[in-house]
Amino acid sequence: EEFEKIELMARGGQKIVFDGVHNSYGETVIKLYFQLNDPRALREIQIEKALHLPMVPQIYDTGTIEYEGAETLYIVEEKIIGTELRQLINQGMRFSLEDAVYFLEQGLNFIASIEKEKIVHRDIKPENIIRTDEGKIYFLDFGIARIIGADSLTKTEALMGPHTPGYSAPEQFNNLKKEVDSRADIFSLGVVTYECITGSNPFREGS
Repeated sequence: EEFEKIELMARGGQKIVFDGVHNSYGETVIKLYFQLNDPRALREIQIEKALHLPMVPQIYDTGTIEYEGAETLYIVEEKIIGTELRQLINQGMRFSLEDAVYFLEQGLNFIASIEKEKIVHRDIKPENIIRTDEGKIYFLDFGIARIIGADSLTKTEALMGPHTPGYSAPEQFNNLKKEVDSRADIFSLGVVTYECITGSNPFREGS
């Protein structure tokens, strides 16, 4: 009853994402998680609720709901009107030097802001960035983010830490937990900037 419209956007391994128009909040994104007590989902919700940053979508509501016969976690968050960076790159968009500087300024400001909260995003990539027509950027998906000092959700003996190949720093994909901090996010931001200027990822090209 609270929503005028709900449409399925994407279904991944850990969550389902819907597009919705809410009577009070307007255009929103609704995320449903498959497991009620999934530690990564709980961590993502904890982080997103704690952050009040202009470059992160605002969370309107969280809770549990029955979906497909099972209790599941949900998030209702602000929908950012813009285009995913991956889509823009695929469409042939390339940054000028001016675009790149503006992008980096915003990205470094984001990393500095979450660093103050002891958070490392760990998944900065074109799929997790939305750019508005004015060039403002928003960072999405804290699904593998790390809170420095909190209990790790990855086994210490795991050979690889959670990451996206081609964007993560060596200390991250090698699961060197104590060495992973905001520098890993800066590394990823640099890779994304290079890709937006040239159209190709320096580590994936020909690999």
